[in-house]
Amino acid sequence: MNALPSPSQYPPPERSPRRQPRRGGSAPAHRRAAQPGARSHPYRQRALELGAKLGVNAIAILAATSGLCRLVPFYLSRDGALQQLESEVSGLESRVDALQTEFRTHFDPANGVNTMRETTGRLSPNQRYLFLPGEAETVPGEGRGTAPSDAPSEPGEMTP
Repeated sequence: MNALPSPSQYPPPERSPRRQPRRGGSAPAHRRAAQPGARSHPYRQRALELGAKLGVNAIAILAATSGLCRLVPFYLSRDGALQQLESEVSGLESRVDALQTEFRTHFDPANGVNTMRETTGRLSPNQRYLFLPGEAETVPGEGRGTAPSDAPSEPGEMTP
């Protein structure tokens, strides 16, 4: 756009000196109107250049507007997809935190014996279950009651 010089860099149009009117008779009217070397408007070149610049700029504006009209719906769809993914990520982050807490609880070496007792219901070899007759017993860690028919027949006997 700056490759063409601005109108202020052009020299002013040259004007030819005025001719003195002929004395004695002038040419007929049909000859005066159709002179082949008649000079055009002095600012015609500048006007054409300005029109060309405006035309090129109008085409550039139309191209930019067309591109934006195509990109806006694409942007809005991607923005919606991004918001959906962000909501899923926030939900998964809370789930990951819960799973990490559970993992630390189950694989903590200092708490291994208690974790084993809670998850399997087994005791260490030097411990035994104590069952009192007439009560419904529960095995620690299993979370379910044992019916009296499932209870060991002898007080010192352990269940599998």
